[in-house]
Amino acid sequence: MRVRLVEHEFLDNPRMSLAVEEAIFRLMLLGKSPPTLWFWRHRNAVIIGKFQIAEEEVNMDVVQQYNVQIAKRDTGGGAVYQDLGNLIYSVIIPDIYGVSNDVIRMYEAMIKPVLLAFKMLGIRAESPGLNDVEINDRKVLGSAAGLREGFVLFHATMLISSNLDMLARVLKVPKTKLQDKGITQVSHRLVMSMT
Repeated sequence: MRVRLVEHEFLDNPRMSLAVEEAIFRLMLLGKSPPTLWFWRHRNAVIIGKFQIAEEEVNMDVVQQYNVQIAKRDTGGGAVYQDLGNLIYSVIIPDIYGVSNDVIRMYEAMIKPVLLAFKMLGIRAESPGLNDVEINDRKVLGSAAGLREGFVLFHATMLISSNLDMLARVLKVPKTKLQDKGITQVSHRLVMSMT
């Protein structure tokens, strides 16, 4: 399968990024877009999942103080802080794996190449949950996806050298979620830097 590579960024406009991603997906459904791999970033943004409410997921005072942009994506999952220390990528393809009716298989198919890439770099990474990748029990990648009419939209945010202090200030992570992981602060759950 031939895939178009897109490297355009809307650094200060996460809503535009998500609109373009959705437009590519919809055009693919109509047969008017080729399979696409898109690498992009945002300068200072929080992206919340389709079913989330910004005020419940984000410290609004911090967002206003630091001019953090908020946008809502059309896929589920949790809130993600994004800055220039992240790599965001989207994979928008026909369902070549035959997984459009099986979310677990879809995530396995999309996460497996990431795990293999880390292995090739000599890094032991694993995916203990459905849509995350961890190194030494610390999260380095979170992802979400949409399945429609035999097509897959998969997107992921990979921490490379993000400002984890800002991430911890901006996002409201429920204490129960942290306790489930045996930690007290969100920054303890994330890898400090991959550079």
